Amino acid sequence: MTKTQYRRANGTVYPVLMVILVYIVFSLLAFILTKGDQVTWRTYIQIVGAVVALVVSTIFFLTKREEKQEQ
Repeated sequence: MTKTQYRRANGTVYPVLMVILVYIVFSLLAFILTKGDQVTWRTYIQIVGAVVALVVSTIFFLTKREEKQEQ
């Protein structure tokens, strides 16, 4: 694939990934706000992990959007 094709493909996948990750963050925040006394440290670790995934995905999208991601 060419750089333009990678850019278009990554530009299609990135918004979908962001919607999923933002939904996860908001769901965890809603759980924390509604079940404040039942929240364990595991919930906070999950929300930190989701936020880190958001940041890392954004950084990689902005810096490597025209490259093939090796597996």
